Order: sequence, then C-alpha cells, then structure tokens
Amino acid sequence: MLFRASFWVVGGFVLGQVIRLASNLILTRLLVPEVFGIMALVSVIVQGIGLMSDIGIGASIIQNKQGEEPEFLNTAWTIHVIRGVAMFFCIGLIAAPLAQFYDEPQLFAIVLVMAFSSLIAGFNSMAMVLANRKLWLGRVTSLNLVSQILSIVVMVAWAWYSPTIWALVAGNLIGAFMVATLSHLIFPWWRVKFHWDSQAAREIIKFGKWMLLTSTLTFFAGQLDRLTLAKLVPFDLVGIYSIGFMWAMLPLQVIQTWTGRILFPLASETFRQAKPDHTLLSVYRRRLIWLSLIGVAIFGGLITPVFRLLYTPTYWPATEFLEIILIGVFIGLIDASYRSFNLAAGQPVYTSIGTAVSIVIFAIAVFPLYNQFSAHGVAAAYSVSQLGMLAVSLYGVRKLGLTDVKVDLAAVVIGALVWSALYFASLKIM
Repeated sequence: MLFRASFWVVGGFVLGQVIRLASNLILTRLLVPEVFGIMALVSVIVQGIGLMSDIGIGASIIQNKQGEEPEFLNTAWTIHVIRGVAMFFCIGLIAAPLAQFYDEPQLFAIVLVMAFSSLIAGFNSMAMVLANRKLWLGRVTSLNLVSQILSIVVMVAWAWYSPTIWALVAGNLIGAFMVATLSHLIFPWWRVKFHWDSQAAREIIKFGKWMLLTSTLTFFAGQLDRLTLAKLVPFDLVGIYSIGFMWAMLPLQVIQTWTGRILFPLASETFRQAKPDHTLLSVYRRRLIWLSLIGVAIFGGLITPVFRLLYTPTYWPATEFLEIILIGVFIGLIDASYRSFNLAAGQPVYTSIGTAVSIVIFAIAVFPLYNQFSAHGVAAAYSVSQLGMLAVSLYGVRKLGLTDVKVDLAAVVIGALVWSALYFASLKIM
C-alpha cells in the first residue's frame, strides 16, 4: 500500500512538473517577462488569502479519528464552501488597493477575475482528502493531471492567439473548474452535502486554530520575497526571479507532497495507537533525508547549464536566484519531515512558532541584504529565514524522540560536497 501510494504521489508529481515546465518553456517564448511578474504577484495574493483562511480542514479529516464519518465529512465540506465564498469577497475587496499600492492599474481587473478560482475551489469534494487519508491516490493524481493538462492547453492556445496575461488567468480558472467538477465525479460512492454537526465543527475548529495561524504565517514566510521584490524592482525582473524560484522549489515540492500525502497520514495512524512505535517512521525519514538532499545536490550542481539550454538568454539571470534559493530548499527539506511529525502528534503550535521566527528573520535580513546585493539579497534573505522553521521543528520533535541530527548533518555535508563539485564542473562546460 505504501509503495503504491508513493508511486502515485511521486510519479504524479514528477509528471505534473514535467508538463508544467514544458508549458513554461513554451509560454516564455510567447509572453514577455513582465507578464510572468504580474501573474506571480497575483498568484501570491490569491494563495495568500487562501492560506490566511486555511483552518486545516483536510488535515483535520486525516488526523481525526472520526474523519471518515459522514457527519464529519459533510460538516467539513460545508465549512470549506463557506471559506471559498469568503475568500471570493475578500480578494475582490483588496483588488483596488493592490493596484494602487503597486502602481499597476491592470492588477484591479486581473485580481477580480482570479477571485473566481477561489470560489470554485471552495466546492471541491472532500472525497479527495478521504482518499488521501486511506492512501488511495491513483484517482486523485489522475484528476490533478487531467485538470493541469487542460489548463495548460487553454493557456498556450490563448497566448498563441493573444499574448497577454489573460492567457494565464483563463488557464487558472479552467484548471480550478476541472478539479472541482472531477472531484465529485471520480469518487461517486462518496457524496457530500451541506450539513452541520456542532461537535464535528468544534473539533475541526479546535484543530484548525493553530493551522489557521500556521497557514497565515506560512504565506508571509513563503511569499514575502516576491511581495517585497514587486515593490522594489520592475515587474520584468520579478518575472525572471519567479521563474528561478519555481525551478528551485521543485525538489522541496516533491518532498512536501510525499510527506503531506504519505508520511503525515502514516505518522497520524502511528500516533493514534495506544503505544506508538516510532521505529518505522525513523527508518522512512532517514531514507527520505539521504535521497532528497543528495538529489537536490545533483539538481543544484547541474541546473544552470540545463536551464541555459532550455531558455532564451532573456531568462538566464534566473539561475542566479535559483542557486541562492536552493540553499533555503536544502534547509526546508530537513524541516518538512519534522513538521509532519509535529502535526501528526497534534502539536501544530511548533509549526506556527517556527514560521513566525522565519518571518522575523526575513524581515530583519531582507533590506540590509537588498541594499548590499540588490534582488539577489532578497533571495538570500529567504534562504537564511528557513533556519528559523527548522530550529523550532527540531525542538518540537525532540519531545517525541524523533530527532536525528547526526544523520541530518552527515547528509548536509555530503550533499554540499556533491553540489559544489558538480557546480564548478558545470562552469567549465559553459
């Protein structure tokens, strides 16, 4: 079961990213960097409102003992729909102030239209989350891939006909609509309906109060670099930075997907037992750390020549940001598994505190580093800030007896050596 689920999660994610990157290569030849910069900012805003209203409904279903009960699932879906409607109005309300703050009039209309993606996503079926809890991930992966492909087809076709930012907006809306529709069709035996169970709602909100804080802080910790950069530099440079950031995040997204869909449910099941046995969790985590850190080291060492082979010279400066951000990704990979253990053990407070510490570090470091190194300093501030999350996550799992600092340090040292050797070797090739 675990191997099959891992195959679907990792295989589906890798295939999805290959499709995404292929579409990005096409779109960079049809659209100017400024379009990607503006869309990056809009995406940050929409995702930010989503994170700031996230009470961990999906995590509650996975973690709670009653997560498979119809009353619990239907109450969760009702709350999810209400959240989607609230997000729609919140995004609409901030559209005008955003356009004024960033001195970009077209932001108003773009943000207003993108608000519909949040409204649509609010109606996603909870069947996808329940399938995640049970590690039945084949259909969920297929659903996401089909939606992604259709979204990209719309983007590319629109950009070919009319190379404007509305190609990206239309693709995002179509993708959201497909996920919402297919989520209700792909699991016909799990039907959701509007329902309110006070006890279930209280349990979701009780668990979610820390998740809400964590999600809000996660938004600022993960997106402050682009929000700050969009105010300091032209949008074309924001677009180039965003493409570098997208590539740098690939390894971390793979691991976060695996830990969220595999390790977190597995750890939650372990902690629900009367006498939890952590041995298996430690074994899985050690394998994860070695594979992920060495994998990122190889990725970091070879990505610059590969990137220059794939993209036009206009976008080559993105590799400078990419390599700096990858240092933060290195740290984030270690934190991802510890964070899953803290959540599974019912102590999301450490995730919240860690994210808050990360934001403080970024806020302290960003402007001195920007003044010294310009936009590269913003990327450096992001990477340095990841140390805050890791430190607090380590403190949390120490109480669970799941820290493995020696393995972490050994993997970091070996990974850094591999990265350095490949990077300098690649410089001789270019």
